[in-house]
Amino acid sequence: MIADRVWQLLGDVKMYIEPFFGSGAVLLKRPPTKHKISYEVVNDKDGFVCNVWRSIQFSMDETARWADWPVNHADKAARQKYLIKHEQHLLDNLIADYQWHDPKLAGFWIWLACLWIGPEITLMTKNKIGQRPDLLSNKGVIGKDRGEIKKWISILSSRLRNVKVVCGDWKRVCGGNWQNRYPSCGIFFDPPYATDFRDKEIYHCESLTIAKEVEEWALKKMKHKNIRMVICGYEDEYKKLVKKGWKVEAWTAGGGYGNQRKKSKNENRFRERLFISPSCLQNTTVLF
Repeated sequence: MIADRVWQLLGDVKMYIEPFFGSGAVLLKRPPTKHKISYEVVNDKDGFVCNVWRSIQFSMDETARWADWPVNHADKAARQKYLIKHEQHLLDNLIADYQWHDPKLAGFWIWLACLWIGPEITLMTKNKIGQRPDLLSNKGVIGKDRGEIKKWISILSSRLRNVKVVCGDWKRVCGGNWQNRYPSCGIFFDPPYATDFRDKEIYHCESLTIAKEVEEWALKKMKHKNIRMVICGYEDEYKKLVKKGWKVEAWTAGGGYGNQRKKSKNENRFRERLFISPSCLQNTTVLF
């Protein structure tokens, strides 16, 4: 919902880094680049992206079969739980054998990414059935027949062909100073929010400290004018960055998932913000 705005702020960067990949929505909405060679690096903590890639290459038909499913709230919850259950099993096997893959897990992940609202596909809630699916659009494999799904997956395969995927902690793609080597480097962060105003048990891999670590890292990188950074968070976060000149912008989509309910007690939908580094392109809207 904010991907277009993120790319307005980052511009056509030579290097793009996404340390918290989630469903990859921001990467996949990148406008065409004018660079003859550009670089894209994402961090996939649990190996799901690697499995999707291998399954597309080695078992296209089987992957499409498992991705071919109508939108159903109960199925969404069941498939999320199945992914979480097999997460460590998945990564262990991917590392042990370069050809190993699980097309069922890949199909489930693709299907969930197409109807999910938010960064983390394996996010679960205290509510037994969890967050409802996106009801406002038919994205990716949703609403397509098996033949169309295979074509769409083929397009996805081509798009990810030159994306470099790292597995593990977000610092694996943010360590060192190699980001400084490029004339323009854009980094989009969407870590778990570090605020007292949200549910502390909504993320599958929960953390209230990662956002603080990201803030400290961004403070150190501010001196490099070639690095453009956009961070998602709530209005009360990243106060150190704001004091250093970062701009703050409310979500232009009007509040995300929580705002789709007419009668909602989720006041946090009004608190979503983008935190924008001074080196970003800032002439496309009024900031506050």
